[in-house]
Amino acid sequence: MKKLAEGGPSERTEHLSLAILLRDTTFQAEDGYWHRPTDLLVPETMAPGEAGSDEILRAAFAPPHRRLNRAYAGQALQFFGACRERFEANTEVMAEWAWTAPTPETRIAALRYLLDPRALLRTEVAAALRERLRNERSNWLWGLELEPWWQIEFNESAQFELLWHVLRLRGPFVSEPRSPLPAANTPAILNAIYDWWVQEADRDTLIREYESRLYPGGQRPQLDRDPERLRHDTGTRKSWLVLWLLAGFHTIGRTREHQHRAFIEFCDEKGWLDVFANPECIRGDRRAGELLGVLDSYFENQTESSPFYHWFRQFVTIYKLPDGCQSTSRHIWR
Repeated sequence: MKKLAEGGPSERTEHLSLAILLRDTTFQAEDGYWHRPTDLLVPETMAPGEAGSDEILRAAFAPPHRRLNRAYAGQALQFFGACRERFEANTEVMAEWAWTAPTPETRIAALRYLLDPRALLRTEVAAALRERLRNERSNWLWGLELEPWWQIEFNESAQFELLWHVLRLRGPFVSEPRSPLPAANTPAILNAIYDWWVQEADRDTLIREYESRLYPGGQRPQLDRDPERLRHDTGTRKSWLVLWLLAGFHTIGRTREHQHRAFIEFCDEKGWLDVFANPECIRGDRRAGELLGVLDSYFENQTESSPFYHWFRQFVTIYKLPDGCQSTSRHIWR
């Protein structure tokens, strides 16, 4: 068909006649029903040579009635390709597939489509999903971080990209629900939580799990109260700095403990925590030079995305904390 379409006048005329003849041919989908070829996608298992193409990426989260039955092979699959010159699915249709994705596999595939630069409609689909998310709060996308596969299938950078940029489930652009929530009986709720914590909760286990999510390396920092070491020792100041950074990051809305921990671990890996905690960095020109050098280093290494950008927006907090590390740490022990 392609050769006919690209041929001379007679070949193109034959191509048009064949296209009209074949356009009403139907093929069986995975759901067992028959559909027009323009309604069906070819899954990756049927076309391994096309892995990573836009069609394969779409097929991974398309519903069964929009995927070609896997029984087609060889010449039958070639005939399907001849009958279907294009695939028809607009932005709204694909957004609905992602919105109603029923299984972990299709949900993961939908998110990968939104991240993959080879996906031709990823920007449009993401915009359609954001519009629905502004009005509806019951969809699975709002609970991404609770999904058991979230941490396994997507690294920190991909998680940040999806939550903050693609779907915008985090950050200042997240609007409140349009329907106001009913008033809560706050005292009763707090008393119920207290009773549960005292009488029923496995407190030791819960505290360990919380600390493993919150603190770098899963361990609480060792806080030294000695005033001389607080004044002069970078390691002592660094432990206190971790505590104050975590406290400061709680002002960032719609974030989780492990994200704050990941940022601190990222800074520690780069050697920036030592810069922040260095007692020499609270004095004079050196302070401005070294701390702003951290920002320069961060932005020089960014390409398509900027992981932890929203944490670096807290740089005023980071800049000020070393200055008050000794006095603030001393007050907490009084």
